[in-house]
Amino acid sequence: MTINDSIAGKPLRESKPSAGGKGHEKTKKSPQHDPIAVVGMGCRLPGESSSPHALWKFLERGGIARNEPPASRFNLKSHYDGSGKPHMMGSPGGMFLENHNPEDIDAAFFSLSSTEATALDPQQGQLLEVVYECLENAGVPLESLNGAAVACVVGSYAGDYETIQSRDPEDRAPNITVGIGRAMLSNRISHFLNIKGPSMTIDTACSGALQSLDVACRYLQTREVDGAIIAAANMYLNPEHCMDRK
Repeated sequence: MTINDSIAGKPLRESKPSAGGKGHEKTKKSPQHDPIAVVGMGCRLPGESSSPHALWKFLERGGIARNEPPASRFNLKSHYDGSGKPHMMGSPGGMFLENHNPEDIDAAFFSLSSTEATALDPQQGQLLEVVYECLENAGVPLESLNGAAVACVVGSYAGDYETIQSRDPEDRAPNITVGIGRAMLSNRISHFLNIKGPSMTIDTACSGALQSLDVACRYLQTREVDGAIIAAANMYLNPEHCMDRK
């Protein structure tokens, strides 16, 4: 099960003619009155909603995102038998990405070594791709962000990849500390884009995405940054969290 979304935003600044009639100057306004412009969006959600347009169509038709776990995720027969016994899944279904394997990532494009790609929490990889799609949607070339004062704030709660990597110490991927670090969900994006604003991951459970949006807006309104990338990821990769523990 997963949710990935990204929004790029920047403050709208009004201008007026200067007293001398030469050019324009920024109108000073109290931070709380500054409007924020959303200039790009991207998402990767169940229900084949891999773009804002696809998500809108899904909502229009009243779509249902529930589906069966892909065989690549885990062996359903080992965790669900319909008996309702303790320590078994209560339901065989969920909301899974249909057309994307969470493990897949274009490592070369994102300047990742094979070792880094193996150790990477799939949430990091999915966020990198969705943020790139968001910037495409906004018409913002990567070169224009190089060294820019742009914040990156990510909301996230799930940490299943760390659990998976902890099952067998003999099979842990190298460099796993960086691969599973929660801070890296935002830091990886900032590093790839070489943006120089604040970079942080916020965990307030279900409200993480809205909290991230709120924090980024505050940075924009106080002029500490010129733009912001706000994203969220909540990807469940193993069945343990939904197993009945009566």
